Amino acid sequence: MEAGPLGDQTIVDLVLMDVGRVYQARREQLQRGKPRPGQEPDDTWQALAQERNQLVRQLVGVDFTTELQALTEEFTPGTRVPTLDFLPLEKQVVARRLFAVAQEQEDRVVQSSDGVLEEAQSEQLREIRAQAERQLQRLLSPEEFAVYRAQATAQ
Repeated sequence: MEAGPLGDQTIVDLVLMDVGRVYQARREQLQRGKPRPGQEPDDTWQALAQERNQLVRQLVGVDFTTELQALTEEFTPGTRVPTLDFLPLEKQVVARRLFAVAQEQEDRVVQSSDGVLEEAQSEQLREIRAQAERQLQRLLSPEEFAVYRAQATAQ
């Protein structure tokens, strides 16, 4: 697997988010249903969490719980992008990483300009922003992206 412009950590984040979403849906299904005879819901959820952790470890070589805790600590509520607060934390983390990568790219372009942006550099900045938005659109559901766009344009 090739990392591409997002980098290895963002790929890990995307895997965490996708696997987390699948297993959250499975847990919600279990909550709606009845536990198997002789099995408590907590036992079923614990088994589900172990299965999820094992899958993530096989896919990307990290522990789901440990990695998610680290991401939660990295992006505390005071540092969230306000227009992403409506998203689940996992998506907020990945989106913030997308924006951080884009910001680093923009900073490099601006630093190379010596204070005066040429048309080519302005075009680079527009493309970096457009690419970040396309990546965000792929990350979010159509409904979530519509909420993001509405909030982003309201600011």
